[in-house]
This record gives sequence, C-alpha cells and structure tokens, in this order.
Amino acid sequence: QAEGKTSFGMSVFNLSNAIMGSGILGLAYAMSNTGIILFTVLLTCIAVLSSYSIHLLLKSAGVVGIRAYEQLGYRAFGHPGKVAAACIITIHNIGTMSSYLFIVKSELPLVIQAFLGLSSKSG
Repeated sequence: QAEGKTSFGMSVFNLSNAIMGSGILGLAYAMSNTGIILFTVLLTCIAVLSSYSIHLLLKSAGVVGIRAYEQLGYRAFGHPGKVAAACIITIHNIGTMSSYLFIVKSELPLVIQAFLGLSSKSG
C-alpha cells in the first residue's frame, strides 16, 4: 500500500495493539510495588502526558502534511531527526517483540501441558 493509505481496520488493529500491548500485563506488578494511591497518580500522569504527546504529534503532522514518523523527524530536525526517529522506532519494535517472546516463553509450556493433559510434575 502507498504511504498514508492504511485501511481503517489496520489502523484500529495497530491502535488496539499499542493500547493493550504486553505492557498491560505489567500493570498489576507495578501496582503491587507502588501501592494503589501512587499507582493511580502515576497512571494518570502517564495518560495525560501520552495524550498530550499524541496531540502534538498529530498537530505537527497536520501542519506540514506528513504522515510518516521518519519524514516528520526529517522535517523538524533534518537528517539527525530522521535517524533518531528510525532508531526509536526500531528500539520500540525490538522491545515489543522481546516482551511478547518472553510471554510466549513463560506461558507456552503450560499451554502445551494443559493441551496434552500432562501434569506439571511429569517430565
């Protein structure tokens, strides 16, 4: 597909994946370590900052008419901005992939045991 021609369904899928990614599994752990009051404050702060950063990103993309992160980085900061955006996207994707692989590594043996009807003590 051409740049800027992503289907509505794919956009919804990507947004849902970003919102409900594997990081949501760590929220219970974070809450157990911070307590309910501090956790609520931190979660609210992160939500506000995320909302504001998305607002700024969409506003700046709308002003210059660019829909790609790398091109927006290039337009704002030149070649270093394009390289920085590409590196950040790559690091984010590696982190996401690593967290999903960790979940699969942790949960897949239990799923296979349950599927095959094996007890956890056999082996």
